[in-house]
Amino acid sequence: MVKLRWMNGEYLKAMDFDKFFEMALHIKEVITKDLDLKKIAELRRQESKYCLILRSILTSLRSS
Repeated sequence: MVKLRWMNGEYLKAMDFDKFFEMALHIKEVITKDLDLKKIAELRRQESKYCLILRSILTSLRSS
């Protein structure tokens, strides 16, 4: 995560100011929209299910 944050920072520093400003306006617009909490919860639940499946697969691969 530390390296990813650093890489993201480098990307943002190298970005053209106008492009950065345009993206910042879009983010502000998205953040201020009402959130569909049920949809977010369902996506999180599905993500957890897939993480468990992936962990199971990786564990079985390591043991073979």
